Amino acid sequence: MRQLPIPNSVFHYTTVEGLFHIIKDHQLRMTSADGVNDAQEIIAGHEHVRRFLRCNQSRAGAQAALSIMEMVDDPRTNTYIFCASGEEDDASQWERYGAEGHGFAIEIGTTEADRLGVYSSEAVPLGKSDIFRFFHDTRATIDQWTTALYTVGQRAEALEARMSHWETQLEEAMKMKDIELDDEGPDWDSYLNGLLEDCSTDFVSLANSMKHDGFRAENEFRVVATAERPLGEYAFYRPSQYGIVSSVYLVAQRDDESYGGMANIPPGSTVPLLPIRRVIAGPRHSAAQVDRLRGFLDSKGYGDVRVDLSKVPIR
Repeated sequence: MRQLPIPNSVFHYTTVEGLFHIIKDHQLRMTSADGVNDAQEIIAGHEHVRRFLRCNQSRAGAQAALSIMEMVDDPRTNTYIFCASGEEDDASQWERYGAEGHGFAIEIGTTEADRLGVYSSEAVPLGKSDIFRFFHDTRATIDQWTTALYTVGQRAEALEARMSHWETQLEEAMKMKDIELDDEGPDWDSYLNGLLEDCSTDFVSLANSMKHDGFRAENEFRVVATAERPLGEYAFYRPSQYGIVSSVYLVAQRDDESYGGMANIPPGSTVPLLPIRRVIAGPRHSAAQVDRLRGFLDSKGYGDVRVDLSKVPIR
């Protein structure tokens, strides 16, 4: 349930090195929430949702969601995030994330046809059978693009909408308790437990969308992967200014080769092209750099991707 509309495309600002690896490998990197610049926001978001659930424990689903959320000491540990902005060619984004204008902004499609899937680490490529093992091992869920919630009003509206939705769903489920379900389907208890699990996952997703109001100008959108258990062998590790951080990859998701947000790319097969619509060269680049960028994109299969030079007057 999205509380705010998701645009048809968003912009990921990155460095020269970041762009190079994204295009060369056809992969976007999701970073563990304890290795991003606003890591405390995840903790604050979870506490905000827990307070709401404590105040609404008499409502259907609230107690189950609260119990699961309170089992997690640090929600950043097994949460992975890929961020983008709704702001096109924005001075503050260039300064903060685009190498002070020396980087690039990648326009990424967000429609149903542009779905992304988690690929895991190079050490454990996920074929179809491995995908089921991944979910069994980690109990991971993947949220496609979600809107960052900045204001008190946005958060309150989103929380009430979620609570009302799950109250309705669970009340309808209770009416089915004495109705004979399909023999081939789950029994009633399993069905109810599945709904409560989905309810809990929904509130965790909402908590991961909350940010401090001071970041509102970033107009952020996120893809978030949340695991109940450590990713272990499924993650890869890299150095950063915050120490050693873990990551997973996002790739374009083939409809016939995916499951639950995981991308099925058997070892040795070709990684599909990302849903990139345009690349904007930062304001400190020259027209000659734009020409070289076009050549690089073409060499990696992105010849149809539009290339522009930023119009922001950064000197």
